[in-house]
Order: sequence, then C-alpha cells, then structure tokens
Amino acid sequence: MAKGDDSAGMTALGVVAVIMLFFLIMGLAGSVDIHALKAQFHRRSGICCGLLCQFFLMPFICFLLVTILKPRKHVGLTLLILCSSSGGAYSNWWCSLFNADLALSVAMTAVSTLISAFMLPVNLSFYVSMLDSEADVPIPWGALMQGIGSVAAAIITGIAVSTKFPQWKGWMSKIGNVSGICMILITLIVAVLPKKSPEGEERGTPLWGKEASFYFVVASPFFVSLVMSMIISSLPCLKLSKPERVAITIEVCYQNIGIASAVALAAFNGSPAMRADAAAVPVIYGLVEAVSLGIFCIIAWKAGWSYAPAEDSFLKVVRNNYQPRTEAPSEVEVQEADHQEERSDLEQAAIAEDKPEFVDDTKSGSSTQEGSSVHSTPIAGAAAGPDGAAAPIPVTLRMPGVPTDWPDSDDRS
Repeated sequence: MAKGDDSAGMTALGVVAVIMLFFLIMGLAGSVDIHALKAQFHRRSGICCGLLCQFFLMPFICFLLVTILKPRKHVGLTLLILCSSSGGAYSNWWCSLFNADLALSVAMTAVSTLISAFMLPVNLSFYVSMLDSEADVPIPWGALMQGIGSVAAAIITGIAVSTKFPQWKGWMSKIGNVSGICMILITLIVAVLPKKSPEGEERGTPLWGKEASFYFVVASPFFVSLVMSMIISSLPCLKLSKPERVAITIEVCYQNIGIASAVALAAFNGSPAMRADAAAVPVIYGLVEAVSLGIFCIIAWKAGWSYAPAEDSFLKVVRNNYQPRTEAPSEVEVQEADHQEERSDLEQAAIAEDKPEFVDDTKSGSSTQEGSSVHSTPIAGAAAGPDGAAAPIPVTLRMPGVPTDWPDSDDRS
C-alpha cells in the first residue's frame, strides 16, 4: 500500500512538473518581441553557432572527458546521455532573468527542439558505441518525444500570444519566471526527499557521500563547454553582440536533466547502487549548472554583457524586462513616410524646372518666349552663308526670371 502511495505521489509530482514546464516555456516565449525573434532567424549566425555547439561540441567534449577520466561505466553512460540532451527547460529562464538575448535563446530552443528528435538518437548511438560498454541502456524514446512535443507546443502558444496580444508581454514574462521558480522547488523536493530501499537490497551511497572524483567527472563537461562556447561565440567573424554570446553560452551548457534522470531510473533497476550513482549524475550536474550559471549571469551583467544596465539594483534587474523592442511601424508612420516621399519627389521636380532649357528655334519656328535670350551659334555641317562660312543657327537659352530685353554686351557700358 505504501509503495502504491509513493508511486502515486511521484506520478502527481511528474504531472505538476510537466504543467510547470509548459507554462515556463510558454511564458518566456510570449514575452519575446516577435520582430526581434524574426530578426534572429534572418541573421542566422547566432542560431547556427549555438546549434553547432549544442549538438557537436558538447557531446564531443563529454566523450573526450569520459575517455580520459575513465569513470565507472554506468556513470560515464549517464553523463554522455545527459550531455547529448540539449534544450534544458531553464535556459530561457536564465536569459530572461538576467536579460541576455532572450529572442536568440527562444529561437535556439525552438530549432533545437525540432532537431533533437533526430540528433539525440544519432549522438547517443554513435558515442555509446564508441565507449564499448557492455551495459545495455534502454532509452525511453516515447517519454523523450512527449517532452519534445510539450516544449514545441509551449513555444508555438507563447509566440501566438505575443503576436496577437503584444500588450501581454509583461504578464507572460512574470508567468514564465514564477513557473521556473516552481520547477526548481519541485526538483529540490524530489532530489532531497529520502527514498526507502526494501530490506535485503544493496543501498547506494547518498548524494553527498560520493568520492571527490565523482563530482569532478560530473562537473567537468559543464565548465569546459562554458569556456569553449564563450570563445567560439566571441569570434569576430560571427559579429555577435555580448548579450547574444551570453545566451549561446547558457544554451550550450544547460542540459535537459529530466531526460537523463528518466534514463537512469529505467536502465539500472537491477542494481540499486548503480541506479543511485546514475541518478546522482543529473542531480549533481543540475546543481552545478544552477549555481555556476547564476554566478556567470551576475558577472556578465556587471561586466556590461547583458541588456540590463550594470548600475541598476539586483532586484530591479530581475524584476524588469530590458529586452530590445523593434515594434512594427504604425499606419500613421507609414502614411507619414509616404507623404515625405511625395514631398521629396515634388522638390526634385521643382529643381528640375529651374534648370536652363536649350531650344532649337529653327525647328519650332516660334518666337522666343518671355524670360529668354537668343544667341546664334555656328554648327558644323550647316548651310553656308553669303560669305561661304557656316550660317549660324539661332538657339534660344531660356532662363527663368531673365528679361527678354537684356542689352547686348556692347550696350552695357
């Protein structure tokens, strides 16, 4: 009976966590300016840099560290699964809280959610085979696809709300931040509450009783990827702003610990000790990334690498939204631009009318108009005059405002 109650309690917590995840992603996606989001897709350099780091750099760094440090096989497998599971739920929350480029973060989450359905099994199959492990780890692909679908639905809903009701962006940001705090509390409750083991089973060491090398192996991929992603995103050829670099670094380092937790609990049911070690990997990694990213975001804010002013107070920065706004022009602005263009055309036409106009009076056969002066200019090939020279052809130079009875040069004196 007690076992059934515990199972029901964990199921209820799982449902609440999924609901909070949906509102977290929806709120953050709805707080993004839709035009800034479109601008990120048009630029493409930030998204491409982040995706390459997420799906190629991070798994490769983890594989190298596992190969060099040689942890226990079940620990190495779980860590590799963790580092291949990009798209952590809190990455958008950190970018929103400390005002990194949230539009780029949401855009990367949207694209990586779609790509991960293909890249996650590819990376896992490749690197797990490279480890030459004898353990057969059953990966719950059904649960994984459900999580990807929930995140995709939340992003679509948030962007639709932001487009249809742009005045709700402030409330959507608050919904996302509150949901993020609730998810942190739920995760801590699940990780800290003790779980009783049946009598006679081998018990694993508690979370705080592992060897020092265990913590070092689990934390090392985070710090190496943080430094490498910051270096790569700062390359001059990418032309990324400082808030965009911070957003890329957060997206690359923050992994989906829920996927690794589900794999660890499903794969090592036969050995409680191995299951305890494997389950500790995502919990420790989650604590490391939460504390370290908090410190990293504060340093980035104070160094001027976020949209929030460094001189503002901490409470003001985490409460307010400093994301850039690129609102579409209103109808009045569009009409004003059209009128300005028409005025510019009229001014150019008026300037053209003030220019001198040359008229051949021999063809028109009309007398010179008022405001014109007549000059005779010999033209080669014209009919010869009485003295055999080329006869001059009268050409009228019409100058506006010049009187027709202007005296010749000989009479001016």
